[in-house]
Amino acid sequence: MAYLSTEVARWGLLSESYNRLFREFINVVHIKYFYDEEYPKDRVEEDFDKWYGMVKKFIGTLEHETKNK
Repeated sequence: MAYLSTEVARWGLLSESYNRLFREFINVVHIKYFYDEEYPKDRVEEDFDKWYGMVKKFIGTLEHETKNK
């Protein structure tokens, strides 16, 4: 559950709070930055560190909760 498979879309199984945050990652990092190439112009490293930290925390929390079930 802590990763996305290219063959099985498991993200729909996330709770509402996780789903909302995951979709924010997709909308900004994947679509806005990657597909639309709308990268931040200022504070690039700070923005990268922000998103990296948020995603790392998100995955860590999912892994922790999954192991405790």
